[in-house]
Amino acid sequence: MASREEIKRVIKDIRNRRNKWVLSRRPKNMATLANLAIQETLALDIIYNKISWQDYISGPETDDHPSPIP
Repeated sequence: MASREEIKRVIKDIRNRRNKWVLSRRPKNMATLANLAIQETLALDIIYNKISWQDYISGPETDDHPSPIP
């Protein structure tokens, strides 16, 4: 398991690339946005503002999308 400081560094790196974030167009993602009645940008902004080291469970996992997202 990663240390708290390692997780914080990863989150900082992720936040620094916010302008490159995109949501996978999987049906479950699109359905969730529709059910919440929010746009992708708002969902990603919420994640950006709320994510903390305490949200860590495991990972990172291998990208298994048909066309991997950079």
